[in-house]
Amino acid sequence: MTETTHTPVDMGWLLEQLAVGAPGILAALVTSNDGLPLHQYQLGQEAAERISAIVSGAASLGRGLDAIPGLDLPPGGSFEQVVMYHSSVRLMIGRAGDHALLAVVAHLDADMPAIGYAMDQLASRLSGHLGTSVRQSTAG
Repeated sequence: MTETTHTPVDMGWLLEQLAVGAPGILAALVTSNDGLPLHQYQLGQEAAERISAIVSGAASLGRGLDAIPGLDLPPGGSFEQVVMYHSSVRLMIGRAGDHALLAVVAHLDADMPAIGYAMDQLASRLSGHLGTSVRQSTAG
């Protein structure tokens, strides 16, 4: 497995800029693919951990589409985005660099296409900083 290295950078202010630039965002976070919260905006630690677990699970389900026999999906496809519709909020999840995910919680009436575009722009510009290293097993 290839290990990716990145310089640690506080992304909280970038997530705040994302929220200010895309009205309707209530909270935002970057999490590792396996659900470890890395950076957050407008979330306490407990909320960040719970949302990170949800985000990780939903992204895993999205990646599962690659392995469904009989769908005849084109080769080279990959997880892009998941949007969850809840009766109170919307949760949008996208890739954010190597082994990382970007998620926002938004109002029901938020402009989700605009938020998705803003998320894509942020992830594209900063993918080298938003990725996480592959964690090594500590089992002996």
